Amino acid sequence: MKKIKQILKKLKSNAGSSIVMVVVSVAFIGIIVGALLAAAVQSYRLKLEELNSRDNFYYVEQALNEIYAGVGSQTVEDLKTAYVYTVENMVEYDLVKGRYVTKSQDEAQKMFSKEFYHQLQNNPFFKVSLDELSSKLASYISNDSVVLDASRIQVVDYLDDDNNKVGKIIKNLKLSRTQEYNRSSANGVYTQSITTDIVVGDPDFSVLFDSMENDDPNIFKYAMVADMGIEVNQPTVPLTIAGNVYAASDYYNKQYNESTWSDDVDDSKKTLSSGTYNVEQKDGEVVDIAKLYTHGSVTSKSAKGEKTSVDYTYYNKNATQTGKNEVAGRNDYYDGVTMKSRYSGFYVNGSQVSIMADTVIVPGTMAVMDNGSLSIYGKNGSQTAKSEVWTDNIVLDGYSKVTKDTTTKKVTYKGADAIMKADLYVKDDTELNASGSTFQLSGDYFGYGDSTEKDDRKFTPVVDAKNFQIEVTSNGKTKTENRGHYNSSAIIVNGEQSTLNLAQTKTLFLAGRTYIELSKDVNTVEDTVRDGDEVVNTVKDTYAYHPTDYNPEMPKELRTEDNKTTTIRDYKMGESISVKSNQQAYIPVTSNGIPTLAKNKNGESLGYYLAELPAALKGSVLFEKYFPEAQFDGNVPCVLQEVSGKKYYYYDFQTAYDQTSLLYRARVMAGDMTSAQYDAWLNEFPSAQYFAAGFIEDYSAELEKHRTYVNAEDKRGLVDSVIAEYLVDIGDYEDFDAGNIVLPDSDLDSTVSIYSSGAITTKQDTTFSIVRGDNTDALTSLLTSDSLKDMDAGNQWVGSVDANGKETKYTDAYQLSNDLEMEYDYVKWNLGHYSKDPALDSATLSNNEVEKNYIKALVNDEDFGDASITPLNKFLDMSLITKDTNITPNISGSDAGKSVLDLASGYSVWVSNDDIVVKAKKEDKGEVRGVVITKGDVYFDSTSENGVTDFEGVIIAGGKVYVNGNVKTIAASAEICRAVLRECLLTGDDNSKLLLNLFRGYEPAEDDATSSDASTEAKSIDKIDYTDVVSFANWMKNVE
Repeated sequence: MKKIKQILKKLKSNAGSSIVMVVVSVAFIGIIVGALLAAAVQSYRLKLEELNSRDNFYYVEQALNEIYAGVGSQTVEDLKTAYVYTVENMVEYDLVKGRYVTKSQDEAQKMFSKEFYHQLQNNPFFKVSLDELSSKLASYISNDSVVLDASRIQVVDYLDDDNNKVGKIIKNLKLSRTQEYNRSSANGVYTQSITTDIVVGDPDFSVLFDSMENDDPNIFKYAMVADMGIEVNQPTVPLTIAGNVYAASDYYNKQYNESTWSDDVDDSKKTLSSGTYNVEQKDGEVVDIAKLYTHGSVTSKSAKGEKTSVDYTYYNKNATQTGKNEVAGRNDYYDGVTMKSRYSGFYVNGSQVSIMADTVIVPGTMAVMDNGSLSIYGKNGSQTAKSEVWTDNIVLDGYSKVTKDTTTKKVTYKGADAIMKADLYVKDDTELNASGSTFQLSGDYFGYGDSTEKDDRKFTPVVDAKNFQIEVTSNGKTKTENRGHYNSSAIIVNGEQSTLNLAQTKTLFLAGRTYIELSKDVNTVEDTVRDGDEVVNTVKDTYAYHPTDYNPEMPKELRTEDNKTTTIRDYKMGESISVKSNQQAYIPVTSNGIPTLAKNKNGESLGYYLAELPAALKGSVLFEKYFPEAQFDGNVPCVLQEVSGKKYYYYDFQTAYDQTSLLYRARVMAGDMTSAQYDAWLNEFPSAQYFAAGFIEDYSAELEKHRTYVNAEDKRGLVDSVIAEYLVDIGDYEDFDAGNIVLPDSDLDSTVSIYSSGAITTKQDTTFSIVRGDNTDALTSLLTSDSLKDMDAGNQWVGSVDANGKETKYTDAYQLSNDLEMEYDYVKWNLGHYSKDPALDSATLSNNEVEKNYIKALVNDEDFGDASITPLNKFLDMSLITKDTNITPNISGSDAGKSVLDLASGYSVWVSNDDIVVKAKKEDKGEVRGVVITKGDVYFDSTSENGVTDFEGVIIAGGKVYVNGNVKTIAASAEICRAVLRECLLTGDDNSKLLLNLFRGYEPAEDDATSSDASTEAKSIDKIDYTDVVSFANWMKNVE
C-alpha cells in the first residue's frame, strides 16, 4: 500500500514537462504558419491567373467595341439620310384638301424607320460577301492578337413584332484571344472569347419630328407681308400668288419707323403706357401685352439728312432712269409723288396677276396700271370661293391701248382690269381712271369712309404733306388737316369706255361722296409702247399736285409769291358712284357767264359767289327746290377755285342748304309751312350732302324726261322738260364716251341691299340714270349680311331710334362706318379677324377681347394712332435684326461661314438688315422653298443659274417686295414655315436661335434649344448617335 502511494506521488511530479509543451506548441504553430504561407502563395498564384485572364479578356472586349464602333459608323450616314428624307417629305401637297399638310409624329416615325431600313439594304457594307464582311470587321480590330472567327458569321434581316423588316443582324460574331503569360507561378497559355450578335435597326426610341405647335400664327398663312408694298413688274410672265397678302403704302402711317428719320426718339413712347391688358398664355403665365409689344422700327431704310446723301435710302435702289444723271433709284423715292409711290400698296405694273387667298390686306392702294390685270378669288376645296379684301383705295390707271377703226373712225380703248370674287372693304375710293378699264366684283362692297371722321394719316418726312392737306379756319384759328376726300368712300369712273360691273354684288354700301380733285392737275398724253413684236398706240393721264394757288379775291395786280397762300379745295359732289361727265352738272347755268362775289349790306364778302340763272330756269321745279327764289332772287350760290389762272365755279350746296333751312324755319314760324312739312324736308335732306345728292338725281330726271319725250314715237301723255335744253346732257356728253355702270337689280333679287349716302349713277348702253340710294330697308338688310358676321359692326344697333322715337338710319350708317374702320385696324394688326367662335376655349376668347381693347386704346392714344399699327410688330421682334445680321442659305453647295444656315432639309432662309435678292439653287431649277425676313427690300434673281420661278413659304419685308423677272408663283405654306422652325429648334445653332427668337411664341429655352419633349419619349436628331441604332444580342463570354 505504501509503495503504491510512493508511485502515485512520483507521478504527480511536474519536473521537465515545460520543454515538452514548448516543443509541441512550436510544432503546432509551424504547421499553421506553413499552411497559411501555402494558402497565401496559392492565392497569389490565383490572383496572377485572374489578372492574366482579365488582361486577356480586355483585349477581346476592346476589339468588340472597335467592331461595334465600326459597324455604327456605317449607319450614321444612313441615319442622317433617313432623317433628311423624312423632314423633306413630311410636308406634302394634299390634292383633296388643296393645300400642304404635315404628317403626324407617328407617321413621320414610320417613314423614318422605313427609309432607314431602305438605306441599310443598299449600304455597300451589308451587300458584300460574308468573307468580305468578316475582313471588314476584322480590319476594325487594332490588336492583331485578337482573332475573329469568320466561319460562323451570318447576316439576316431584323424583324419587328409585326414581322416588318426594320434592320440587319450580324449573327454569331466570335472574338477570341490566346496568349502566353510568363508571370512566376502563373505562367501559362490563356484563352478568352466573346460570342454575340450585333443588331442594326429599330430599337425602342423615336426621332422627334413634331416639336412645334400646329396652331400656326396668322402670318404663316401669308405669302408676302411687305410693310412698304409690293410691286409686280414682269409684263411677259403671269404671276400667281397662292396665299394671303399684306402690302402697305410706302409714304404714310409709318410712325413706328420714326427712328429712321429722327434721332430724337423716346423709346419709352414705343410702348403703350395707359392701361393694363393681361392675357393668359398657354403655359398659364399672365402677361401684359402693353409691355410685350413694342411699336418700334421695322425697316433699316433711312430718311435722315438730305435726299442726295448716301445715307438716304427711302427709294428703290435697283431702279434706274434713262437719260438722267441721278443715282440709280433716286427717281423712285417713297414720297407719294411718283406714280409708284402715290399708288403704293399692291402695285401691278403692266403685268397679269392672280391672287388666290382668303384675305388680302392693303393699307395703301391696290393699283392696276398700264393695261395690266388683277384677279382675286378664294378657294374652298377644289371650288373657287369669295376672298376678303381690305384696302384704302383701288385704282385702275396708266396707259390704255388705242385702236381706230379705219372705216368708222371709231376709237376703242383697252386699259387695266380687275376682277374680284371677294367681299371688298374700301376705306376710300375705287377709281377707274384708265380709258377702257374694267372693274368687276362678285361679292359685297363696303365703302365705309364717310368723311365725318378726319383723315388721320401721318406722312413720312419724305412727303411734301401739303399735297394732301388743306388749311381749315375755325373760331378764328387756322390749322392744317388732311383733305376730306381721302376718307370718303365712293366709286369714280374717269376713264372713257370703262366698265364698272357690280351686277353680281349682293350688298353695296357707300358712305362717302365723289370729289372733283382741283388740287391735282391732269394732262392726257398720247404715246406708243411695244407689245411683243408690235408697236401700239396708247393714251394715259399724267398727274401733278397743285395744292395751293393765288387768292381768287385778291386783285391780279396785287398778287405776289408772298401771298400765294390760298389752299385749293377739292369739290364734293352729290354722288357715291359717278362718271367724269357728271362734273358738268355742278357747273352753274348762268345768264351772263360770270358769277359775282356775294356781299352783305356793308360790302363785306359772304364767302361765296352768286350766278344769275337764265330767265327760263328761274322758278323752275328743279332750281326752286334747291335754290328757292325767295332766298336767292333768281341766283344760285357758287364756290370758286382758281387753278393756274383758270377760274372754276361750282354750285355751293352748303350755302344753299343752310339758307333754304333758314327760309323754311321762318315760314314755319310765320305759319306758311307746317312743322310736319319741315320735318319731312329734314328727313329727306338731313345735311348739305344729301341736298347735293337730291339735286343730281333730279337733274338727271329732267334729262331722262326730255330723252323719253324726244325718242317716243307716240307722245300722247308725255310732257317734255322745259329746262333740259339749258342743262348739259351728262348721260350723252359728246366730249366723254362713258362706258357702262351696271348695278345689281334689287327689284329682281330680294337679297340685294344697296345703301349709299349719295346718288348712284348707272349706265348700260344708252340707258343712263342717277338715283338716291339711302334706303332704310336696304341698310337694315345690309347690316345683317354675312359679310359682317365675324365683326362687331352694326348688328347691335340696327333699327335704333332717336330721342323722338324716329329711326336713325343715318346714325346707323355712321356707326357702321366707324365700326368697319375699327375692324380694319384689328385686321391690319392681327392679319385676320379675332374669332368669336363659341367653340373656342374661354381663355382664347378672353385674350381676343383683351387684345382688341389694346388696339382700340392704341388707336385712340394721341402718341400712337392707327399710324402705329403694323403686323410685323405683333408677330416678330424686328429689333433683333441688327446692322450685322445677314443669314443666307447655302446656294452654291459650298457656301460656308458663320452667316450660312445650311439646313439638312434643303429649305432656304434669309434674314438680313439690308436688301435681299432671293436666289434658287442651281439643282432646284428655279424653285425656292423657305423663309425670307428683312428690314430692307426684296428682289428675285433672274439669272440663268440662280433665277427664281417659284417660291413657297413666307416673305416678310420691312421695305418693299419687287417681283420682277420670271417669277411664276409665290405660295404661302404654313407647313414649310413650321418645318423650317422645327429644324432650327432641333439644330440650335446661333443662326437658328435668331430665327426662332424673331417669331414671337417660338423662342427656344435658354438652357437648351434642342431639348426633347419628355412626355413623348422622343429624341431630337442631334441627341441620337449610332449607339441608338446598333446594339448587342445574345452576348456570351467564354461560351461556345
